Amino acid sequence: MRTIVHFAQEYKSQRFCKYDYGSSRENRRFYNGSSKPPSYSLDKVNLPVMLMYSDNDWLADVKVSEQASTKKIKAFFTTNFFCQDVQRLRLELPDVVDAYEVPDQDFNHIDFLWGLNAPDLVYSKIFKYLDSFLTKKDM
Repeated sequence: MRTIVHFAQEYKSQRFCKYDYGSSRENRRFYNGSSKPPSYSLDKVNLPVMLMYSDNDWLADVKVSEQASTKKIKAFFTTNFFCQDVQRLRLELPDVVDAYEVPDQDFNHIDFLWGLNAPDLVYSKIFKYLDSFLTKKDM
């Protein structure tokens, strides 16, 4: 339930931030004196990230022109928080190694976990990527 509330808080506040405990007092208690929950610092993620998305995902929007300039995209994000989640992550995360669009127009958010074709379309790509680290380590 808390996850759903957190998602709703982010949507309402238009911020990608930690959970809001509902009062300045509670937030101060959990967030070192801050009355508002702090934003996530995606620039501090220091691991390689593989983004996977689908055009039919109702929780991760991707509809932005690949030709759009980075400056225009960043300006757009300041007014349209939940639009283009994938491109936003692509810009803000420091080490995105791949951004893979699942090649199935009906594939949606829940299919990443429960889709009958997820092993072929998603998991095999993840395992292949993870195997590449094992191969490098063994050398």
